[in-house]
Amino acid sequence: MTDEELIELLNTHADSLTQEADLTEELLTAAPEAERGPLKPLLALARRVKAILLPVEPRRDFVAELKGELRAQLREAAAQQEERKRKAIWIAAGLGGLVYFIGLAVVSVRLSLAMLSFIAGLLGWRLTRRPLPKTRAAN
Repeated sequence: MTDEELIELLNTHADSLTQEADLTEELLTAAPEAERGPLKPLLALARRVKAILLPVEPRRDFVAELKGELRAQLREAAAQQEERKRKAIWIAAGLGGLVYFIGLAVVSVRLSLAMLSFIAGLLGWRLTRRPLPKTRAAN
């Protein structure tokens, strides 16, 4: 029997004892014959330990103290989560503002280049057009 099989068998026995059922004989018959010798005292010991142990009711002050500690830990964890969320929002807002500023700068540069191009075009057009001939005024 491998260690995993032995552990599984002992777990099954312990579970059956906690449910007030004793599966000692069934588990022994299911085990290989070579393993029954060392297994029988283990199962008997588990039965005796279960019979001796009594359920214990925790003290009221212990329960109250534990409840208080757990609630404090819960509040602390919620506060930490809220802080992380707040930081994430600020980071997202900062990145959004940065993207907005970069976009605004790109649009401004492109608009400035377009205006300079338009002005250069007007100046070039004016310099390259032929002057109108002078006409004589009718006498």
